[in-house]
Amino acid sequence: MNGTDLYLEVRGAAARIKLAASTLAKMRTYGNGPRYAKVGGKILYKVSDLDTWIESRFIHSTADTPIGHSLSRKPTNYQKKQPQSAQQSAQSGTAGSAPPASLDISVNRDPSDP
Repeated sequence: MNGTDLYLEVRGAAARIKLAASTLAKMRTYGNGPRYAKVGGKILYKVSDLDTWIESRFIHSTADTPIGHSLSRKPTNYQKKQPQSAQQSAQSGTAGSAPPASLDISVNRDPSDP
């Protein structure tokens, strides 16, 4: 860090690149946003990093694929973790099968009720 670096907190950074602060939060989670530092519980962005990130997103035509793909969506390689039982069901091929035999799903009705 040199004496000429300028840093912005989340709201200032979001305003500079014309995004919502919540969008920057999502990007930090998914790892597809500008570089940041966490210092004493605060998120800081270097102004030069914000400018570099914006410059990297410029394209020449709609046929070009931007490097970052999207602003706030999950990266294409993102996979939600499944609970252990769901993973086992998916591996054994029993997902969507009948309920366990110990589960009583019958309904008691009065025979005289139509």
